[in-house]
Amino acid sequence: MCLYVGVRTGQDFNRTAKVRERIEVKAKEMLILKMNETPVNAEELNISDDEEKGERNYRASRGQSNYAIGKHLNEKYLIGHAQLNIIKSQNEKLELVIVKEAKAGDKQTANVRAGNIVYYAQQSDSVILFDNIFRVNNADKFRFQNVTAILKLPVDQII
Repeated sequence: MCLYVGVRTGQDFNRTAKVRERIEVKAKEMLILKMNETPVNAEELNISDDEEKGERNYRASRGQSNYAIGKHLNEKYLIGHAQLNIIKSQNEKLELVIVKEAKAGDKQTANVRAGNIVYYAQQSDSVILFDNIFRVNNADKFRFQNVTAILKLPVDQII
């Protein structure tokens, strides 16, 4: 029975899907990048009932991402840190692309899981505000969800 459960769970990591969300960024003389710090009570997040083993003080690392699973205001969820990459634009246009990634047993389910990741980035005048964390609801399970914000800059753009 353990072997069956292990194989079935392992198969749920077979396929990876990426959902790309393009956010319109208006060119300004200078752009300011800021992080919107989402308030998370880390003490409340890491403390869960003793009967719910496997959720308390859980940390996993994948590349530069750190995850935490626990409770916050009686709601269970997974949080992780997004990554920001700044690269040269190939077409001399200013562009922001949010890439949400998740795994599943099939491409369609992986697409749904990636699309369910909650992460925001927005521009207000010359400031681009990025969330410091992304959230995954409990129904989607932990399947190496990841978020990368890619800011594509023309050569002469100042940030």
